[in-house]
Amino acid sequence: MATCSIQIVRRKSDVVTALAAIESELERRGITIFAKFDHHKNAQEVNLSLRKMTVLVFGSPMEGTLLMQKNPLVAFELPLRILVWEDEGGTTCLAMPNMVSLAQQYRLSNLPAVGKMQNLLNELIAVVE
Repeated sequence: MATCSIQIVRRKSDVVTALAAIESELERRGITIFAKFDHHKNAQEVNLSLRKMTVLVFGSPMEGTLLMQKNPLVAFELPLRILVWEDEGGTTCLAMPNMVSLAQQYRLSNLPAVGKMQNLLNELIAVVE
């Protein structure tokens, strides 16, 4: 399967503030954060440099399970994630999967969970200034 298309947005907030806003919103909604990968910190630990870059992995087992019941291969794409990084100009960027494209690839377009997931991702990036 081809990788789903990615949506990228730019924000005025710094990376730390952007991550805090997203994490706070996930917590407010009761959505589980499964992992947080701080690639910048990991690079430093092996004496390499990397701009600030963190991936948040989160989701709802209820919604994800509904998709995986229809097509187990979508498990490669779940749980959801957002990448927050600082580009070479110092601008904070956020990247997330395009759930509509992903659903088409896995033949899941008609499932309500797809729209719910896309709406959640859109709302999460909207909380970042």
